[in-house]
Amino acid sequence: MFIEASGRPLPHLSQIEDTVQPPSPAEQDSFVHFIGALKDEMRTGDRLAFLRSRPGRAVINEVDRAWARSLYAACRAAKIATDVVHLAGDDDVVPIPLDDLARSA
Repeated sequence: MFIEASGRPLPHLSQIEDTVQPPSPAEQDSFVHFIGALKDEMRTGDRLAFLRSRPGRAVINEVDRAWARSLYAACRAAKIATDVVHLAGDDDVVPIPLDDLARSA
């Protein structure tokens, strides 16, 4: 999802399906290229927000952490700002902040 500099989310959501395992290096490179192309459509201060959703309880596991790491890394590589990645499960939505990933690596 795009979020404007003012904090207003844009109404369009993009859903990526069939993402059970974290991306391979080739898929990661492709994603960096994809979001890098979106940068041309973004205005100063705009940012991306990501929500990983899966069935089950919203207890962060290693696959969720790997996904969050890849999303943060893709934004860093594409030089695009991002909000905190979140995880949605059947029971809750929880943040996966970057500083928590550093401690769990």
